[in-house]
Amino acid sequence: MLERKWGVEFLKLMVAVNLTTMIIVFIIMIGCYATTMSDTFLFSPICGFSAANAAFGVALKQLAPNQKCVASIEQVKFKDIPIIVIGCSLGCYMIGLTEFKDLLLVMFGTYFGWLYLRYFMSYPGSSIKGDNSEEFAFKTLFPGYTRPFGALLGNISFALCEMCGFCKVVDTPDVEMGVTNVKPSVSIPDVPQATSEAERQMAERRRQLAFKAINERLEQLKKQQASKKAAASTKEGTQKIAVADPKTKAAKD
Repeated sequence: MLERKWGVEFLKLMVAVNLTTMIIVFIIMIGCYATTMSDTFLFSPICGFSAANAAFGVALKQLAPNQKCVASIEQVKFKDIPIIVIGCSLGCYMIGLTEFKDLLLVMFGTYFGWLYLRYFMSYPGSSIKGDNSEEFAFKTLFPGYTRPFGALLGNISFALCEMCGFCKVVDTPDVEMGVTNVKPSVSIPDVPQATSEAERQMAERRRQLAFKAINERLEQLKKQQASKKAAASTKEGTQKIAVADPKTKAAKD
């Protein structure tokens, strides 16, 4: 799905995330060996595609967050994949099935996957890099009660990227003023504005949420009408019984 949609950009994502994660984990392992002098950190091989797989889960979360992972399980969706992968990796490390470097590969693969998609990804059909939508903020990778911590990490990441010149805050009024003051020397025909991949995904998510809200509202109205009809029929039946009782009593007399 992602290969067909993003093409060579998907390959760039996998290579960038895997290479960056390997370098960071290698530095951490050397630091752990220098601190503990344990040969486990020195001779543990750093290989595999754990980081790329974690980044793949983040990409699925961005592309179709409300898509169900398993058709029969309503609660598990693509937006839950990153935290599920990290949780499973942490559990396997705690019970001794995996090593410390495997946990690091998954965690940094998730982080660098989000970082690349957020600030560096060149989406097909768009001249703007990255996805600055609120639905793809770093805090959305975390469950509800830990989202303040995720928001803090996201703000730190943005500050570092801004410091390095990878991104910047754009003052909207200044931009609008600059566009207004431009006086073209030739007549330019109206051209439909190109919609970026991130904008299309955001519009699709909003459309799905709107459809869901409308369906829920219709269901509520149907239930209210059914309850009103049931109450009315019950009341009518009670009145008929009340009218019929005097006749029955008179007949007995």
